[in-house]
Amino acid sequence: MTDLAPLPQADRRHSLLDDAQGLAYGTTMAAFGLVILTHLGLVTGQTAGLAVLISYATGWGFGPVFFAINLPFYWLGYRRMGLAFVIKTFIAVGTLSVLVTVLPRVITFEMVNPIFGAVLFGLEAGSALLALLVRDAQVVAISAIGSLVINLMIAMNHRRDRYVAT
Repeated sequence: MTDLAPLPQADRRHSLLDDAQGLAYGTTMAAFGLVILTHLGLVTGQTAGLAVLISYATGWGFGPVFFAINLPFYWLGYRRMGLAFVIKTFIAVGTLSVLVTVLPRVITFEMVNPIFGAVLFGLEAGSALLALLVRDAQVVAISAIGSLVINLMIAMNHRRDRYVAT
């Protein structure tokens, strides 16, 4: 039987190659998911969702808006998580912002069923977020509850018949 005891703290650290692979995979998959999402005119939660809504409302590109929205969080991240976390986050946000801008130039969709597209976005974004995991399972689970709540709030309250001009 395999010993499932947690690894000592020193053994849990990612190497530079681990970080590079995780950031490359995570940002590419998240960007691909966002391209699907915005192609369908759908929305999501968190800072990405806010950037999507602003880009829809203003016509500004998602990438620059997402990058700008995240700027205030670097100070908080630095205070709570340290410089290494902020650098990795800055690289991830910057890369995602660029990829979301570039991907529609190299990939197009003739037809995507909106329901399947929404599910595919969820799978892609969820997979991308798992690749960027930097917290323990309990923190991730608690964060998932917050994500669930915000997405339920959006689903229940941001209705086309109430808030979106057609």
